[in-house]
Amino acid sequence: MYVEALVLYQKTLTIGSKILPDNAKALGTIYLDLSMTYDSLKQFDEASIAAEQAIEQLRKTLPNNHPEVVQYRVHLDLVKQRQMSDTGYHWK
Repeated sequence: MYVEALVLYQKTLTIGSKILPDNAKALGTIYLDLSMTYDSLKQFDEASIAAEQAIEQLRKTLPNNHPEVVQYRVHLDLVKQRQMSDTGYHWK
């Protein structure tokens, strides 16, 4: 199911990138959806990249302290925490 979702989100991103303005907030939402799907598949590197792209997209129109930008940053932090936990890395 998640693999199918990835394919659809990637197609949506391809189409959205062609028809939406470069600063469209909807593109950030698609990147976040991709990130959450990669996270569910435990593909943490890809999830982090997509989350960073989502934040970058939102920052084109929203300030850094906007609640939505903050929410996306929290998601990125959670992905990184899961990645460290999955690899057995622990802070000393």
